[in-house]
Order: sequence, then structure tokens, then C-alpha cells
Amino acid sequence: MRIIYNGDGNDIHSIELPHTVINGLINITSSVWVQTSDSGQAILSGARKGSDNEYLIWIVRSGKVTQYIKNGQVSGDGLINDGQWHHVVVTRDGDSGLVQIFVDGDLTGSRKTQVGPLSVDAGGFWVGNEQDSVGGLDIKEDFLGDIDDIRIYNRVLSESEIQELHSEINEPPSVTCSDDPATYSNETRHAILPCLEIPLYTDVNGTPIEFTGLYSAVLEIPFGFSNFEVKELTFLEIIEKSNPNHARFNPDSRILDIPRVDVPATVPLLVGGTVPGPALQCHVKLQQSTLRAEVLILQDFDCNLP
Repeated sequence: MRIIYNGDGNDIHSIELPHTVINGLINITSSVWVQTSDSGQAILSGARKGSDNEYLIWIVRSGKVTQYIKNGQVSGDGLINDGQWHHVVVTRDGDSGLVQIFVDGDLTGSRKTQVGPLSVDAGGFWVGNEQDSVGGLDIKEDFLGDIDDIRIYNRVLSESEIQELHSEINEPPSVTCSDDPATYSNETRHAILPCLEIPLYTDVNGTPIEFTGLYSAVLEIPFGFSNFEVKELTFLEIIEKSNPNHARFNPDSRILDIPRVDVPATVPLLVGGTVPGPALQCHVKLQQSTLRAEVLILQDFDCNLP
């Protein structure tokens, strides 16, 4: 769902995301659709204590996209403050330091900057405002315009993947949350979570208020059978009331609770071989690793036939 910032000087329109989404990442790709006629404002802002430019995607005064990584600056060509929708993608290879900026599927700028994992503190990852310190938002820099379809990957997308992502649609997709249960595929080893709730907080006149951020997610088993890795996390919308049937992440306990995930089952035949059987309905709990934020470790599961 589109996030609309009306630019009335009220920073309630800035949305805080969990800092764990990007904290610790070495490789990262951020994809977002924006529509604005303004400049000198942030799309995504990640900060740590002592550095407000740990991870910042910014529209400079000229209307071009600039990426700050650990205070290193990379700029792209092409204006995006013309009031039209534009697809902005920024990739970062943390081993080589190479940052690339794509606008509407085209590479517009690249440069090597600092290497190493990102360090973003709690309260330091925001949509639609720039921080002068961790969580120190400036109401004068409230985003004026629309931001839609935020996608963050824990890898560097290839140029062909970015062009394919852009060519899927010629305007931001209208993504809605499906109430279908999570599903798991034995073939791809992917768990698809159509609705994942993550508690978010904003500040209204000095009073913290909890909202819930709604995401879709793709989890993959890259090795073994007990560790999942977050392959894709797509922001959908902000809601005020949670749904007990949705998957939910608790940032305090770092537990991802999936109340129902449908797992395909097979039935053995007397003559040998197997045939597809009814999907098992499982309740699964995963815990976020303290070493790698994108890794989830299986803690508990309970499955039954429907």
C-alpha cells in the first residue's frame, strides 16, 4: 500500500522500521518507488550513534539520487523530482565497497566506498525523513510526495534482475496482504509469508505510539533443515490492530511466530514411490540469530493433518 507524506511539517508521517532489517548486512539492495516534486529530502535513513549517514538514500537539491554509506557519497544522474513516479534501486557490495544507483531500470551512477557490515542502532531506521542523530528527525525534511513498494534484499541484485523488477509494471504495484496461510515448498525450499506483522513505533508530541508494520516475506533454507534465511522482505502498509492469524515477529524476544504454514506431504505407495498427499498444517516458531539478523533458527514446530 502506498505511504503518503503530506509535507505539512508533522513528522508523524515518517515511519520507523526495525533497525534489524539492515543492521549487520554486508550486501544490500533497496528498491522503492517515489513520486515527488521536491528535493533535499530522504527516502530511507539508517543511523548509528556518531553517524547519521550510515545508510542514507537522499534526493539532493538538484533532484538527483545520492547514496551515503558510512558517510561515503555516491551520486546518480537523472532527475526524479519531476512529479512523476520513478523506480529507484541502490545496490551495495560490502566486500568491494561498490555502490550502484539505478533509476527506472538504468544505471545512473556507481562508485566504491567504505566496506564492512552496516551498523544501525535501535530507533535509527526510518522512511521519509533524514536524521541528524539516531531518531533525531527534522520536521523541515519531512518527505513531500509518495513512497511505495519498499523492498530490501540482503544481497546485490544483478542489473538484469533490476531491469526485470522495473519492467514488471510501469507504475508502483498495488500490493495487498492476503489472509492465506504461509506455505512451504519442498522444491524451492522457500517459505512464503503473505502477512508478517512487525511492531513499529512513532512519536506524537513526545508520546510513543505503537503501530504494526505489515510485510510479505520469503524465507529460504540455504543449508541443513533448521536455519532459515530472509531472502526478501516487502513493506506493505501500516495497520493499527493486529490479526492473530498473521505471522508475527517480536523484536524483544526475536521470535517469529507463524501460527499456520501449509507444508506439502507425500504418501508412500505399496508398490514403491510416493504420491502427493494432503498438506500438513504446522505451527512454527523461529528465533532470530544474534550473530546474523537475517538468519532465523527453528525453535519449535507442531504439525497436524487438516
